Amino acid sequence: LQKKKNHILFLSSNCHSSSGRETFVKSIMKFVDVDSVGDCLHTKDFPTDIRALEIDPSNGRSYRSSWNNKYFNSNLKLLERYKFRLTLPNSICDDYVTEKLMDCFKAATIPIYLGAPNGHNWDMGLIAGVHPAMIHVSDFDGFESLTMHLEAITKNQTLYMSYFEYLHHKGKWKQNYPKHIEAIKQKRKNARSDDEFVCKLTKEAQNQQQKERNLTSHPKTSHPPKHCHGNWKKYFESMGKNMSRWR
Repeated sequence: LQKKKNHILFLSSNCHSSSGRETFVKSIMKFVDVDSVGDCLHTKDFPTDIRALEIDPSNGRSYRSSWNNKYFNSNLKLLERYKFRLTLPNSICDDYVTEKLMDCFKAATIPIYLGAPNGHNWDMGLIAGVHPAMIHVSDFDGFESLTMHLEAITKNQTLYMSYFEYLHHKGKWKQNYPKHIEAIKQKRKNARSDDEFVCKLTKEAQNQQQKERNLTSHPKTSHPPKHCHGNWKKYFESMGKNMSRWR
């Protein structure tokens, strides 16, 4: 935690997500400074000392360009410097939880999370019955209240450290993560390992994104996936939120 000198990180190369996360980031930037080091909404360059970690010495090219997972190491090193990360998957679907969230936990970076509607089930703090380990955007009534909370965390070391309270209660959540693990096991689709299961979920989400694109092109013949919720604004509207506070 002593390494964390920077505030909020956004890291994405895709500015055309199904969830519309880029419009969320644009809006929150009106209230608080965000370091966007990816190609999407770029505001700050990737630190050169970390960028070097993702270069393949055999050809001088970035592992990222070929989706080689060796670039994950550079992502973690970058996360270690930030207190918060805007953690916004490209689709808002039940149980579609990507490596972006897990990387935050690995790097002790607090995720500002807007993704799976059942995301609270993936919060280790809530499972342990202690302070949340995540900042759930859906718990707030607008950008102003969300960013005021971020400011309060930054100024209050005790409040900041409470987001890591779950680390002292591993016995309460490690065997019961996520909270609905038994329900998830029922739909594992015969996966032989956790990694294989995550791959299956990711593949499903990718297929669902394609269905959403088909729906736009062929509205009479396609149907949106039942457990995906489209753009984050439509999702918030369905929750009855006052959207004038989310501009």
